Amino acid sequence: MMSEKPRSVKLTVLVDYRARHSRLRTEFRGSTHPGAVGLALFLDLEYDSCSEYVLVDTSRDWRNLTHNASVLDVDLSKVSTIVITHWHIDHYGALPKLVTSICPGARVYGPILTSRAGEVLRRQGISSREVVTRIKGSTELMPGFFVLRPLLTDEPNLLEIPILIELSSGTTVLITGCFHYNVEDLRGVVSQVLGRDEVTYLIGGLHLVYGTPEIAKQKVLKLREFTGAICPLHCSGDVGIEVCRKVFGSKVIELLCGDTLSIGD
Repeated sequence: MMSEKPRSVKLTVLVDYRARHSRLRTEFRGSTHPGAVGLALFLDLEYDSCSEYVLVDTSRDWRNLTHNASVLDVDLSKVSTIVITHWHIDHYGALPKLVTSICPGARVYGPILTSRAGEVLRRQGISSREVVTRIKGSTELMPGFFVLRPLLTDEPNLLEIPILIELSSGTTVLITGCFHYNVEDLRGVVSQVLGRDEVTYLIGGLHLVYGTPEIAKQKVLKLREFTGAICPLHCSGDVGIEVCRKVFGSKVIELLCGDTLSIGD
């Protein structure tokens, strides 16, 4: 069993609402809201002794996920861990196909299921009790890789899990699915694990697309006190990304579906 923290992490955006080139599928169709378009992130964690491959969310449609993985030369069969940040269909829709045929040995983690998600999985022959390990508190799944305590969200009965990676260098990477929770709650749960309430990178959906630019700005200003660099995806939307540019300046990292970000040595 490895005991060291990862030296580096390489994050590839497999599915999101904007793509780097036309060969990639985005699940974006005409007037489809960016916040309803699937998200899937592939993580390659490099340890001194091995590599670990993690899928954060699965997008809505396994056909788009596997198509993009093939185009990007990502081998999903190597995935050993799948984390579902929250139980919205655009974040877990491809899960049944993954656990039955693509990476059947992968361990699946997520918050307590909503009744709707449980029914969706049952209709596809998946027993959530047998397949999904429920996360109730912050848990270190492997050295330096944490799923944080599920946070209450702006929707009844919906919990969401942030993900925290701490590299051997001390660099920290926080990944969010949709950020349906409060900034203050996120800072609190990060502080419980790290002993400080700030991170080096914040990557993922920021839930900025549903309000006005002024509301988005208020949230991003709070995030500026919390993270050194920010990478808005998914439900951040075009308006939210523009707000991040104005607030963070050169500390904004813009990734599209098909892009890869390497952090660490």
